[in-house]
Amino acid sequence: MTTAREKKLRCVGQNAKHMFRHIDERSRENRWKRGNRTPGDTMLQHLQIRNFALIEALELTFGAGLTTITGETGAGKSITFDALGLLLGDRATTDLIRTGAEEASVQGVFEVSGRTAEQLQGILGEVGVPAEGELVIRRTINRKGANRVFVNDTAVTVGLLSRMADLLVERIGQHAQLSLIRPGSHRELVDAFGGYRDELRTMRELHGRWKQARAVVLELNSMSAARSERIEFLKFQLRELDALALRPGEYEELERRVSRMKNLEKLRSSAGQASRLLYDDDRSA
Repeated sequence: MTTAREKKLRCVGQNAKHMFRHIDERSRENRWKRGNRTPGDTMLQHLQIRNFALIEALELTFGAGLTTITGETGAGKSITFDALGLLLGDRATTDLIRTGAEEASVQGVFEVSGRTAEQLQGILGEVGVPAEGELVIRRTINRKGANRVFVNDTAVTVGLLSRMADLLVERIGQHAQLSLIRPGSHRELVDAFGGYRDELRTMRELHGRWKQARAVVLELNSMSAARSERIEFLKFQLRELDALALRPGEYEELERRVSRMKNLEKLRSSAGQASRLLYDDDRSA
């Protein structure tokens, strides 16, 4: 005889089986759609390094396909990689500036499009920089500790640069695949596998509209609070005036009295001088 508990477990199992079948079908459908789309593309086209560590001046131009940089130990391969890291938001110190130079700089030119451009727009939109097409990133450090970052000649923060870097370059070091060990990328990988490009774009647009609406609401609330404070202040002043029970013309009379009091010393001096001329002076009347 089947118990109520067994019936409940059987029902839950059937629902779970149906749910996973639906997820699997949706995932296959989205992967098929993704395979028929033009994929997003990001490419480092040009790298310029000035006065960084042992490098006085270096320019690298990258073409399509695989580029390999080779050389014996001490040739500067690791330094070039470190310079790229500086461009992508790594910590900057004055020790990185070449001996005898006052400033070090690294500049990279990236070509971005497709999904990557859409993701970057969500970041660069905060500072009003378009993310489609050519993206020129420049970072400089000087002996005084100044650390400046520019994206298409617009000054940005190092924090914003670090957020961009994850979308521009995949750095793989020895014994570590950096994006896989970064928790912030896990959701992006799942979304990419599911092919939720359109849904993510819609969500970003809706979130942007929500932020704008929220900013308007906060501004209106601030204006309302300021208006309430102004009303209370005016009410207080009105109560003070009512308590004084001023009569018509009293304000003008008080102004005249204040004016006389301000000139009291001058009047006293003039009166004393007149008294001396009339009574005290040898040639007085």
